[in-house]
Amino acid sequence: GMAELEMDYPGMTIYWAYGDREDIPAMGAVSQVYVDRQGTDEVFSSVSITQSDTGYVVEMEIYRLGYFSGTAVEADGMLVYTDDLTDMKGTIRYDSDHAVFEVTESSSDLAEAGTTWAFPEKQEGL
Repeated sequence: GMAELEMDYPGMTIYWAYGDREDIPAMGAVSQVYVDRQGTDEVFSSVSITQSDTGYVVEMEIYRLGYFSGTAVEADGMLVYTDDLTDMKGTIRYDSDHAVFEVTESSSDLAEAGTTWAFPEKQEGL
């Protein structure tokens, strides 16, 4: 198995991992983090995209829904995402300013195919 712990500390996120996992980001790898503040100063939802040896590691925190973690590979100018914890799959389109995640497959109650989450702001200083 794999045990992971994530801790948010002012200005950074700290990760601990124990176990075998091939898609862990390389040390020093820079994450691109996009957020949705819903018109406030607080972050309501976020997506973190970090390049790994086998593609990308993606972590999402969606307001009032939960935490998602998975991997993605590049295809047709976007990232194709597969969640590690649920059967959800989707696509991520991102650029220097914003990111959009769209669910393409899911049989869980958390999100159905066609659900879209927008992250209109890139988090700077990470």
